[in-house]
Amino acid sequence: MQGQINIQYQPYTIASVRPFEIQKLCLHRSPEHVIQFIGLAYSLCGKAQQFAAQLALQDLTPKQQQQYAYQVALENLREHFIHLTQLLYAFELITETERSQHLQGVGNWLAPNKEGDSSKICQRIQQKFSTLLPGFDLEKMTAQQIIALPQVTQLFQKIVSIQLPENMPKIDQQQHIEEKMLSSEDWSIWVTAPALSTAIENTALSRSRAIVSEIHPLKLAELQKRVLGKILDAISIFKRLTNQTVKNSPPLFGFKKQANRTVSWVESARGRLFHLVEIDPKTKTTQRYAISAPTEWNFHPEGIVHQLIQTLPRDDFLLWQKQVQQITQIMDPCVPFQIHKGQA
Repeated sequence: MQGQINIQYQPYTIASVRPFEIQKLCLHRSPEHVIQFIGLAYSLCGKAQQFAAQLALQDLTPKQQQQYAYQVALENLREHFIHLTQLLYAFELITETERSQHLQGVGNWLAPNKEGDSSKICQRIQQKFSTLLPGFDLEKMTAQQIIALPQVTQLFQKIVSIQLPENMPKIDQQQHIEEKMLSSEDWSIWVTAPALSTAIENTALSRSRAIVSEIHPLKLAELQKRVLGKILDAISIFKRLTNQTVKNSPPLFGFKKQANRTVSWVESARGRLFHLVEIDPKTKTTQRYAISAPTEWNFHPEGIVHQLIQTLPRDDFLLWQKQVQQITQIMDPCVPFQIHKGQA
C-alpha cells in the first residue's frame, strides 16, 4: 500500500512510486463501504485515515468526534515513540536488544479498553518514554530541558547540520487550504504534488506555532528542529490525553462542507492528512475521492525534503547518500525510500 520514494544522485531527482491509483477503489461506493475499505487498506496512520474518512462521509456527534480523536492521539504518541526508538537505533545509541525491549507492548496502546482505563494507558506511555529517554517527563519539560538530556544531546551530535537560507511556509500559516481544495476541478494535484502558490511544509513541527516559537531561540539545525518538534508534539498530545491545558494548542481535526463536497483533515504523527469527497446526490455514493497525505507535501518538487537535500555538498556520493538517508528518516519515517547513484 505505501509504495516508496526514489531519490537519484545524478541527475538529482525525487520521484514517488506510491500507489495513488488505489484511491479509485473508493469511487462509486456507499460511505459505509469507503470507511470500511480505508480501515483495511491503510496501515500507515490507520486511525487518522479512518477518522478523516468518517469526518468526510458521516455526520459525527461531538462525542463521537472526541472518541475518534482520542484514538488518533494515542496513535500519534505511538508513532512518535516508535520513530524516536528507530532513530536512536539507527544512530547506534541503543542496541538491537534494547530497541526490541523498548518497542515491546507499544502495539497495545491502541487496543480497546474499558471505561476509565485512560489513566492506566497514560501511565504506561509515560513510563515508556522515560525509559527510552532517561530523565524525560512527558508532562512537564521545556525544549531547553529536552535537548540537555544525554540521549538527545548525543543524537543531535550525530545528525548532519543543515541550515536553510529561508524558512519554508508551514501548514498552519497557509490560509484557506480547504477552500482551494474544494474549488479545484482536478483533485489529483492534491494527491501527487499538493498545488499551492508555493510548497508548504507539513510535519509535526510545522503544525504548531507554539512549538516553532519555543524552538526558534535555541538556534538548532534544521533536522534537529524536526526531531525536537516530534518530542514537543508528543508532550502536547499527552497533555490533551491527561486533560491538561495546552497553551495555543492547535486543533487535532476539522472539516469543511460545500454542497455535496467535503474536505476533512486530521493531524497524524507525520503531518496533516486530508480527505476530499464528493457525493452523488442521486445515488448517495462517492463520485470523487482523494487522499492528500503529508508525504506528498514534504516530498513535493519544491518541498522541504527537496530544499534540505539541495543544501548538501555533491562531491562525495557515499557521504551524500548517508546524509540523504538521515533527511528522509527524520522527515518521513513511515515511507520506504531508495537512493540511486544514477548516471556518472
